[in-house]
Amino acid sequence: MLSGAAHQAVQVGRAENVIFQRVPEVPAVARGVPFAVPSASRGFVNRVREMHLLRTATDDPSDVPRIVVCSGLRGVGKSAMVRQFAHRSRARFPGGQLYIDYAALRHRGGASVGDAVASCLRDLGVAEEFLPGDLDARMRLFRTATAATPVLVVLDDVGEPQQVRALLPNCPGSVVVATSDEHLSELLLDGADLVEVARLSPDDGVELLTAICGSERLHDRRVAEQLVELCAGLPVALQVVAARLRTDATVTLEAMLAELVDERRRLSALTLAGRPVVSAVFHAVYRALPAGQAELYRMLGAHPGPDVTVPAVAALAGVSVDSARVGLKGLIERGLVESAGDGRYRFHSLVRLHARDLARDLVRGAGGDGGPADTEEVDHGVRRVVEFYLAQAVLADHAVMGERTRYTPGPQAREVPGTMPFPASELALAWLEAERANLMAAQRTASERGWLDLVWQFAETMTALFFNHRHLADWLESGTAGAQAAAELRMPAVEARLWLLTSRAMTGLGERTRAGVALDRAVELAQALGDEALLGSVWEFRGRHSEGEDPEAAVDAYRRSIVFNRRAGQRRGQALAELFLAGALTALAAGEARAEAVELYEQSRAVFVELGDARMAARAQLGLAGAQAAAGRTVPAIELLNEAVSAFAERRLFHYEAEALEHLAGLYEQVNRPDLTRSCLVRAAEILRLFGSGRAEQVQHRADVLDVDPGHHGDAARSGGAAD
Repeated sequence: MLSGAAHQAVQVGRAENVIFQRVPEVPAVARGVPFAVPSASRGFVNRVREMHLLRTATDDPSDVPRIVVCSGLRGVGKSAMVRQFAHRSRARFPGGQLYIDYAALRHRGGASVGDAVASCLRDLGVAEEFLPGDLDARMRLFRTATAATPVLVVLDDVGEPQQVRALLPNCPGSVVVATSDEHLSELLLDGADLVEVARLSPDDGVELLTAICGSERLHDRRVAEQLVELCAGLPVALQVVAARLRTDATVTLEAMLAELVDERRRLSALTLAGRPVVSAVFHAVYRALPAGQAELYRMLGAHPGPDVTVPAVAALAGVSVDSARVGLKGLIERGLVESAGDGRYRFHSLVRLHARDLARDLVRGAGGDGGPADTEEVDHGVRRVVEFYLAQAVLADHAVMGERTRYTPGPQAREVPGTMPFPASELALAWLEAERANLMAAQRTASERGWLDLVWQFAETMTALFFNHRHLADWLESGTAGAQAAAELRMPAVEARLWLLTSRAMTGLGERTRAGVALDRAVELAQALGDEALLGSVWEFRGRHSEGEDPEAAVDAYRRSIVFNRRAGQRRGQALAELFLAGALTALAAGEARAEAVELYEQSRAVFVELGDARMAARAQLGLAGAQAAAGRTVPAIELLNEAVSAFAERRLFHYEAEALEHLAGLYEQVNRPDLTRSCLVRAAEILRLFGSGRAEQVQHRADVLDVDPGHHGDAARSGGAAD
């Protein structure tokens, strides 16, 4: 018989030997209910979407215990949001609120799950002497201690799923909310809900600044919104900005903006008391990356452009496309890289600066703990990705432009891993447009590093884009750099060719004097070489430059171009000169000239069709329509223009589509069809606005002042080519 507080009796064999052993029983819950979650931040701004998702995932007190993972870039405000949620939800969890900061545990020498469970048991009232020694026993005790009343468990900076699973309470209605730089996708198998914490909107960002530094320091809302944009809506960066504005009277709103606008100074501006607060946040994430991802992160910091595709990442890192995809996925999981849509990826803007600084420092490191790759590896990676962009652009150039005069070696002369030919010219042109910023950045990088052979090849190759989508400022920059590189390499034919091409951008930008100087230099080089094909191009561009100011000089230049091209056997060059000669003759408005113009348009169009150059064939058709209209043959001119508009639209040649639409609008106006006139002008204005043309509003105004009978709209919609 046994009485008293023996806790547990063990009988071994017969009753002769009875051993009394005092072992822990489940202790009573502590007298006070634990509320261990740190208090909510004063500067918190209302995250309506995320808070709604949190409430939705946790609002059923009768439900099984739930897990919610709040993920996002470090510094985006995950912890502040979860603490605010805990503060607002006290009544929902009568068993209390438990809190573990895994970052603090790691800082103290480890992130032991057992230590985390022990900490929660202490908060629940379990005395130190009753804590089991092994993890499994602690987890069983935790489940028992949390089986009676719903509790909220907040886990900050979680790095792996087990750190969450070990602290899942047993009482229905209980909730674990974990913050993590990663998505912790494995927890979906446990029924977890995922909440992605986004960066702050401009309004919320300004509200956060105001809450910390006061409205009197934010006297110009426009500047404040620019600060939010430069901080990319990242709360930790905005808090630093606000603290500097509040504590240092010498730092004005405008001075703060000037510091942040300069990318070279931006991260250093986001410091407090000499501590690089924002850089330290990113560096903590970087140091926790596996070695392969850390190396990829550093290499991406050296990428010249604003975003990347998987093949470009493979070229930069010198790995297979599959390996690049896996590495990117890891960086996306940690919030360092984000999808930009259409298979493109980019850094958060401040993260990009951190990665760039790592790549620039070029200090040897040891795997994930050390630092950037060595100088040689970064240089090799940058060269690989620049050559990748050039090789893919060459493939696009050949797909878009077909046979034309080129000095850049063709695709057959290159073996660059990851490049793929384009099955259609439309896809090639779309790629050039999508990669325009990266191509320009790659050319700039080649220039900075002295890779002059690549600089001039980029300049010549990218005219495939600029001839079709007239980004004149980029064209001028690219062509000028290419011509100067060719001059330095003593390649006179290439230099002349590039000055010719670039003169079109100069003329388009209204810099006619500068264009004339470029053309004079091209003439000088071509005559010294005695290259008839080049001289054919020189006189063609001379004619283009003279158009509008001296039609007779343009006619003379085009006739010279035809002669040189014919001698050199340049059928396409001859057809181009004939096409432009036809336009110049049409401008002379003489009967014989118009008849010759029609013949030349038809002749050049036939050559372009034979050569498979749909763009120039449609341009010849556009000119032919103009000649027909000038001769008073309006109906056939309208038919030709509708066909040209359709051809340009189908090939996404928007600049030429807008030009054709304006001509078509003029003809519809002549035949008293204001409905169709307006449709053409509205579409033309839309295109001009898309490409930043100053004429967009002028064309839109022409459309707005037309008196259109509503009954005609159906006819306009059915007309096809003009309105579409």
